[in-house]
Amino acid sequence: MENQQVKKTKRIYQGIFPFFTTFFIILLIAIVIYFLLIFVEPQSILNPFPPATPKNSISQNEVALALTQTIAIENQFTPIPSNTLTASCTATNSAPTNAITHSPDTTPSITPTIDKAVAEINIISTDIHPDQIFYTPTPTPKVGYLYPFILVNEPRFNESPYNEFAENPILECNWLGVGGQVFDILGNPLTGIKIRLGGFSVDEEFEFRYTKSGDSIIFGDSGYEFELGDKPVYSPSGKWVQLIDKEGLPLSAKVHFSTTGHCTQNWIKIDFKQVR
Repeated sequence: MENQQVKKTKRIYQGIFPFFTTFFIILLIAIVIYFLLIFVEPQSILNPFPPATPKNSISQNEVALALTQTIAIENQFTPIPSNTLTASCTATNSAPTNAITHSPDTTPSITPTIDKAVAEINIISTDIHPDQIFYTPTPTPKVGYLYPFILVNEPRFNESPYNEFAENPILECNWLGVGGQVFDILGNPLTGIKIRLGGFSVDEEFEFRYTKSGDSIIFGDSGYEFELGDKPVYSPSGKWVQLIDKEGLPLSAKVHFSTTGHCTQNWIKIDFKQVR
């Protein structure tokens, strides 16, 4: 009796097991197909969580249309009327042939012109370095001078050549003055130019004193000098020298200078050169 019950139970399990096995295989295949469909078409109604649809999406056709319109606008140009006499060609379509007749036209015609600033293209040689393509040389500014003569250098303190005649030139120099040379536009010594000394010293005002270049060759072939004293004395920059012409008009600016109390600096050297 018990054997029959066991056999009956085995038959029941043997019938249910294949059924559930087949059911799970079919279910697994259905799940795979379901996910494949969602992967291929995310916007499908089968997808419970579809991705958000991008707003204001632009199709390829719209992009192509926008580019076409942009290129068409850039290629347009504004026709400028021209009053030149031109010959116009009139094409007439007549059967059986197309004849072209030329007739003079004396009426103003419209000649299309293109803005050269936009449309002109300059061919650049391949031998030019890339850094030089956009290089625009800047013209050197021309320097204008108010007077025909300027300073060679700022006034300098030097030991006077007269110190050579003193017994002890370092301690017993007996000369104080200003002097130098005048040069022409080529750098050669220029003689005969009038020089004027003016200014004041402490409370004393100088009377104008005059000399000419070339009168004191101890300072050079076109040398000049003004003796200011018999010993070095400090004084502020109240004195000046200036080149002038025969009528007394200035040929240079006034050059102010000071003096010191040192024997090795008892000559104030001021040279002039011509610039025009």
